[in-house]
Amino acid sequence: ILSILADMLLELQEQTLDRDEE
Repeated sequence: ILSILADMLLELQEQTLDRDEE
């Protein structure tokens, strides 16, 4: 379960970074 949550958090972080870049 922890691994799944970690993956979700990583995806959310990537999306946030993309928005910041733009």
